[in-house]
Amino acid sequence: MYRQVRPYTLGQQLEKSLWFFAAMATLAWAAWGMYLVVDRVSRQLLEIGWGKDLGTTETLSMLVSCAMNSVCLNNLELISRSFDQVKFLSPLIVVASIGVLLEVFKRYPTYTPIAAGRWATRRELKRYLEPQPGSRLVGMLGLIPKLAALPKWMSGNWNHQALALPEGDFNEHTLVYGPPGSGKTAGLFRPMLFRAALEGRSAV
Repeated sequence: MYRQVRPYTLGQQLEKSLWFFAAMATLAWAAWGMYLVVDRVSRQLLEIGWGKDLGTTETLSMLVSCAMNSVCLNNLELISRSFDQVKFLSPLIVVASIGVLLEVFKRYPTYTPIAAGRWATRRELKRYLEPQPGSRLVGMLGLIPKLAALPKWMSGNWNHQALALPEGDFNEHTLVYGPPGSGKTAGLFRPMLFRAALEGRSAV
């Protein structure tokens, strides 16, 4: 199916840009909070003498060395306990939740279908299933299931409903086209000709 991309309007672009920068800002705020906690815990480890025992005074290398030391590893729990989740994570959670809800409930198309081939819906086929007042359905266009949700092994002949043409459309000029083997002759021409013969109508 070919699709023609339709660009966002200015308002939609601004809205998406706003949510993108808000998400990046809250993510950076959470990362900054984690950095502050890690830096504070590293300084505390240095103050109590773990830098000499681990042989390093740099923050990152100290945390890596401490994580590999079974005795020092217990001190790293201070990072999770010291991290203020309400202060640093709440803005990220709120922005992400609102953004997800907007994407779910707010739908605006980004493309216009050009050749969106599909089967006709039952609503579109209503005029071929139910005769209009003062008219009747003639001819034969095929069969469709009455209950489309049922699987094939649960349905039978009782689940079929015939499609037919309104009487006024039966003798209208009609162009039918399709590739070889698509069912033009067996599915349309022959049933329509036989039906016309039975009703005494002319058909070419």
